[in-house]
Amino acid sequence: LAVPMLRKLLPTVALLLLAAPIVPAQTTAPTTASALMKVGGDVLPPKLISTVEPKYPRPLFHKRKPSLVLVGITVPADGIPTDLHIVKSGGTSFDKSALNAVKQYRFRPATLHGKAVPVAINIEVNFQIF
Repeated sequence: LAVPMLRKLLPTVALLLLAAPIVPAQTTAPTTASALMKVGGDVLPPKLISTVEPKYPRPLFHKRKPSLVLVGITVPADGIPTDLHIVKSGGTSFDKSALNAVKQYRFRPATLHGKAVPVAINIEVNFQIF
């Protein structure tokens, strides 16, 4: 009795807290509600509370090609990602799939002294087939 081998798609996601280095502690709140803060010091990072698995691009499934896409986002006080953009492309199809998934993520916002503040972060979306 032969058991067919199952292929498993395993997209993985890593939350990267900035493309820029961590900065010294911020001692004052931003001057406007839209001023982006940097994670570090007194600015605590956002917490990922809900994700959506990215879909491996169907036309590329037979090639079993791994890919990595780095998506830059802003996490505002409401925790819904804005300003999504590709920081590092994994190819057009992978980029579209990564953007589609990341726009559905939800976060507990970054905080400064207990108050929600907007921050810019990068999300790593890794596509692999096992």
